[in-house]
Formats: sequence, structure tokens, C-alpha cells
Amino acid sequence: MINIRQDGTIQDVNEAMVMATGMDRKQLIGQDFSSYFSDPEKARMGYQKVFADGFVKDYELQMRHRSGSLLNVLFNARIFHNEMGDVAGIIAVARDISERKRLERELNNLNESLEKRVTERTAELKAANEELEAFSYSVSHDLRAPLRAVDGFSRKVMLAYGDKLDQEGLRMLGVVRQNAVRMGKLIDDLLAFSRLGRREMHFVAVSMQDLAESSATDLIELEPERQINFSCEAIPPCQGDPAMLKEVWMNLLSNAIKFTRQKNPAEIHVGSRIEGEFAIYWIQDNGAGFDMAYADKLFGVFQRLHSQEEFEGSGVGLALSQRIIHRHHGRIWGESQIGQGATFSFTLPLQRLSPPPGDHP
Repeated sequence: MINIRQDGTIQDVNEAMVMATGMDRKQLIGQDFSSYFSDPEKARMGYQKVFADGFVKDYELQMRHRSGSLLNVLFNARIFHNEMGDVAGIIAVARDISERKRLERELNNLNESLEKRVTERTAELKAANEELEAFSYSVSHDLRAPLRAVDGFSRKVMLAYGDKLDQEGLRMLGVVRQNAVRMGKLIDDLLAFSRLGRREMHFVAVSMQDLAESSATDLIELEPERQINFSCEAIPPCQGDPAMLKEVWMNLLSNAIKFTRQKNPAEIHVGSRIEGEFAIYWIQDNGAGFDMAYADKLFGVFQRLHSQEEFEGSGVGLALSQRIIHRHHGRIWGESQIGQGATFSFTLPLQRLSPPPGDHP
């Protein structure tokens, strides 16, 4: 605490001021107050501001100790009057903010470090994206060329020499062509999976009822010889990217139709429920089901719980669906018993939560 006369000289101080300056109280009284600050001009400006406005609040200065060390302080000051009511000077109280300044410096250092890490991480991501683009190009072009050759030449062999081959030879060539087609489908699915994380999302209100019913209609029309009973409850809309969510419905309903192939009739039912800010949508079927002991493999790329001979597929559809749901801040899971059908459920926010974060962990 310090009392300052109108002429800027010190009238009185307390013991804390003595400790802050390293000077005796008698030495301080009568001296120019500004001489005990690292920036005397700034100190005088604050002093003048008190006389102009009647007070000053949280005025930051550095007090200088006789040893040369500096102390960061915040001053609050106001004028005071004598017995006659005239302005006699200023009474100022300083608060030591050294710890706060230390924390501010640490925070600034952390921010600088964080900005540096963000810059480095951005550069790493850019490089990774460029590598991924190069990989996608290689997959799309370099791997397709030999596949086209395998398929094309095996077809020519069948056409030109089919009459010279026995049934086993024709069957083996057919297997070669089938696997070439399957490999092409795997490449397409792999490219779709790798590109999904870079696709821009367009959030709008989405009618999940329309997406579920239209997807089921399109898929069931591809199986005219089968009896498939599909039903859909009244399910709520959500916020999301319609094109991506259409892929989820197509993948999950396609699986339900595929894995009920041995059932007559096939029963597929869609429903939902609301829990807090999320809607839970589910697709239930009476198909082959799966062993829950291997449920952790459901959403891995190219992971399959049934052989290719039992049910065709690449094993990418569920992985693709999981990535889409994660980008919508949701989650997806499956429940089943072997031979008792399966239920796949996923959650989506009823309202948009925040800007999509890219791929979710």
C-alpha cells in the first residue's frame, strides 16, 4: 500500500511496500513514487489517470527491488481528500501477480508448443493423404490391369478351346473368372472404404423412414424368386448426411436379405427407440446369425464370420457402415445367436452435435 501526494512524492507506505522495494520506510517517504517501477512513465500515466477519472483499476506495473529483481503487480488506486474536502493525493493498493504471470508464461509456452505440434501433425496428415491418394491410384489402376488380363484371357481360352476341354477344365476356368470378378469387387470396396474418411459431409434433416423403406424395396426387387417379409415401424428422423446414411441402410439390409437366404419366408423388421439425444435404429432378421464370441471381428475390413461358399461378400460393408456411423457421432453393434437370426443396431443424434471430426477412433 502506498499514499502519494499530488506532486508525485511518497507520503507513506506499509511494510509490504518496504519488502517489495528493499528500502527503509524513511528512505521511501518524500521520494518520487515512479522511480520504484521498471517503467516510470507508465507509472506516472496511471497516476495521472487517477486524478482524471477519480480511480484506476487493475493497472499492471512492475515494481523494482533495490537488488534489481522485478515484481509484477496490479494496482487499484483512488484519490483521497483532506479535512477541508480538497484532493490531497492518491491511495494505491498493489496485488502481487507473479504467480499468475508465471502461469501465463507457461500457458503461452504450451500454446506455442501446441501450435507447433498442430502444424507438424497437419504436415504429417497431408503427407499421409498424399500417400493414400497414391495408394488408391495404384489399387485402382495397377491392380485392375492384371485382373482384366486374367479375366480376358481365361474367357478367350473358354471361347477358343472350350470344345477341347473336359468338364473339369471348364469348371476350373470358371473358378478363375469368378475369383477375378470377386477380386475386382474387393478392390472397389477397399477404395470406397479408404475414400470415406475424406468425403465431405452435408448435414441436413434426414427421413430415416424413407431411407429404410426405399433401400428395402430396391434390394428385395433383386430377389424376385424369394419370399421376403419386410416391415418397418414409424422411426424418427435424424441429422446427418443422406447419401452416407443410405449406404448404411443398404449395407445392413443387404446383409439381412443375404443371411436369410435359407429361410422361407425371410423376416426382416426395422424399428427404433429414443434414448436422450440419440435415436437407436435396429434391423432384425431370422437368418443364419453368428457366434457372439467373434462379434469383435464384425466390423473389421475383410473380416467374415461365414465362408465365401456359404454366403458371398467382401467383408467391407460393416466396416464401411461403422465408419459412417462414427463420423455421425454414433455407434453400431450386432447381437445374435447361431441359427436364431441377428439384430444390428446403431445410434444417431436427433440434433447435430458439433462439426464432424473426421474419422472417429
